[in-house]
Amino acid sequence: MFPLLMLSGVTTHRPTSLEYPCTMTNVRSGTWMMTGNGIMHNGQSVIDEYGQSLDRLKVGDRVGVLRKENGDLHFYVNSIDQGIASSDVPEAVYGVIDCEFMIIALLKGAFALLLN
Repeated sequence: MFPLLMLSGVTTHRPTSLEYPCTMTNVRSGTWMMTGNGIMHNGQSVIDEYGQSLDRLKVGDRVGVLRKENGDLHFYVNSIDQGIASSDVPEAVYGVIDCEFMIIALLKGAFALLLN
């Protein structure tokens, strides 16, 4: 088991304009996050059972997120698509990695996280 609480997702908030909360699940607008094995939108749980649980990640695992051209948001665990997490996600989003209630990255474009 991976010892950290890890969240991954996207936000419409620019890194330079966001007042960083202790965790992205506290952001109440423009945010979609995979938490454990659920999906949160703007701080509210919208899917309780989604894909492989992030709580079971181990060293060497990879997590990715992709907003497709049609606005569907997909998360990937070890290159396996976990399915549609949300639809109608705006085009301009930034990737978010949140570990142990500390936001460690806001990135533009597609990204994947490799656990070392």
